[in-house]
Amino acid sequence: MGKRERITYLELLRGILIIAVVAIHTTSFSVTKLTTGSTLYPLYYIVNVGCNFAVPGFLFLSALLLFYHYDGRQLSWLSFYKKRIQKVVVPYFFWSFLYAAYYTYAHGLSLEQGWH
Repeated sequence: MGKRERITYLELLRGILIIAVVAIHTTSFSVTKLTTGSTLYPLYYIVNVGCNFAVPGFLFLSALLLFYHYDGRQLSWLSFYKKRIQKVVVPYFFWSFLYAAYYTYAHGLSLEQGWH
């Protein structure tokens, strides 16, 4: 069985969720650092809280697309997890190591200080 066709409206949903996650990250600093009496605090707070649908939305979308991709196919658990490790775990550790090395260097920490 070949690849299934892309579902356009799910790609649109993914784009909306990405924008919502970026909005959460860009407003979180202001929500935590501004005083509640500040003029812009309500705007940042509403955007931040209003975009909290993004994380459950990504979980839903991931489950839906996994089901769509594997529905009606023979599933080899070994190949499934091997593919996930290659696509998720390896890049996660690579970027985590790179960030930790940069952080240690940028803050002038010794290796003992930087890895704790």
